[in-house]
Amino acid sequence: MTKLQTFACRAMLFVVAAVLVVCTGRAWGQNDTGSISGTVTDPSGACIHS
Repeated sequence: MTKLQTFACRAMLFVVAAVLVVCTGRAWGQNDTGSISGTVTDPSGACIHS
């Protein structure tokens, strides 16, 4: 391999690694640990029991 080919290969490897790092960080931001809380009321303000 020539020096140019070696450089191009390393540059491509760096780009792929950087993309993977960015995508992995975004994937960890997606989770399903949320919750919903509150009180359901009718139009007169009375609580509705389940």
